[in-house]
Amino acid sequence: MERELIKGETAGNLLVVGGSYFLGKTFLSMVLDKRYAWERIFVVNRGSRPLPECAQSDPRATLVRADRRDAEALSPLAGVHFNAVVDFCGYNAGDIRFLTEQLSGGIGRYVFVSTVDALARGTGRELDEAAPLEDREFPGETGAYISGKVALERELVSLHEETGLPFTIVRPAIIYGSGNYAPREGMYFHWIRGAKDGKPQIIHPADATGHFQMVYADDVARFLAEYALRGEAENEVFHLCGTKTYTYDSYAELLEHATGLVIERVPMPVADLIARGIPLPFPYYAEESETYADTKSIKLGFRYTSDILGMQESYQDSSLRSE
Repeated sequence: MERELIKGETAGNLLVVGGSYFLGKTFLSMVLDKRYAWERIFVVNRGSRPLPECAQSDPRATLVRADRRDAEALSPLAGVHFNAVVDFCGYNAGDIRFLTEQLSGGIGRYVFVSTVDALARGTGRELDEAAPLEDREFPGETGAYISGKVALERELVSLHEETGLPFTIVRPAIIYGSGNYAPREGMYFHWIRGAKDGKPQIIHPADATGHFQMVYADDVARFLAEYALRGEAENEVFHLCGTKTYTYDSYAELLEHATGLVIERVPMPVADLIARGIPLPFPYYAEESETYADTKSIKLGFRYTSDILGMQESYQDSSLRSE
């Protein structure tokens, strides 16, 4: 039976770099749906985690166990023409250029998953897709992560200018959803499920003034599958920031709506949380918070899932995993 194509989709070969962890896994599971009709889907990763079950049982999916900087391990991809590459795990300068040099069969378009953190912070302005990238160096793993994403965005644009390679850069805000490895909503779910006497509690920074934006992993995956892989999104940068800016207070309200529970906030001053080494996942103060504008995705007709529904699905999935 012939698979149904979604609007604007072209059957062919898709290369997914990553694909076994959180967002990449969500995306891979989604594109293996028959509506997307890719003829073959190659997945490159180190093989440290299994691919989703749907990929293991689908004859269209081929795993290539390789470090992305290992030319010999990538040799099975040489000569294959890829209609599109979706890159979830580019972190260091040179990662994109090296990979494209190994794909001698040609690339139709290159989609790179970056982050809104790549933008210059502390400007006091709302940051849209044209805002300048961060040029400063920050310490630690977070600083290295930001510097790597900035370098790779510039690298991809340079490749486009040199070779004409069509590209799309997608910058999500904070991502939440099923299988999230970052200690964000899962931390709250753990507290809620561990309630004694049926009275769920969460630690709440009483004097926090920070704010943040979130996007559901399924929405990012869907944007990549249905929009970034279409020609009309080529040579553009997109922000995916959801539809609402949250504070710690409104986030607690979201958790109540999603779980259907009355959740007690156990107040603690931010200074005490820091002194006691209790990390919470979002900015504490307005001075360290940024606001991002999502001006392009809606023009393509993209619509976000309600955060209540997205968080509800995340909570239910985490409950199943904990059983």
